[in-house]
Amino acid sequence: MIDDNRFEVFLFSAAVFGVAVGIGAIFDRPELKSVTKITYTKDIKPLVMKRCMPCHDGSLPWPPNFTKYKSAFSHHKRMEFRAWKRRTMPPGGVYITDDERTLIKEWSDQGAPE
Repeated sequence: MIDDNRFEVFLFSAAVFGVAVGIGAIFDRPELKSVTKITYTKDIKPLVMKRCMPCHDGSLPWPPNFTKYKSAFSHHKRMEFRAWKRRTMPPGGVYITDDERTLIKEWSDQGAPE
């Protein structure tokens, strides 16, 4: 009887472990993550020049100047939050595509490389 109980516990433990591993595999799918390195110079600055002027051109002390990497880097989490998550930027009817919003988010997620 004791051996039967141990076997049932073993089967239950194996099943729980299998489910946990399976769930982990579903949520950690490297092929779904961006493999392209997104950089400020190559990807974000052209987007900023196209969609974020004249507000972020550096002509005023505020809003931040996104035409310069150092300033864009120091505000990259805010850029991600306002453009991707809240979708409040850019204001005033300026159109930005979902792909462009995702580009900003992925750049920020990658540590906002220059």
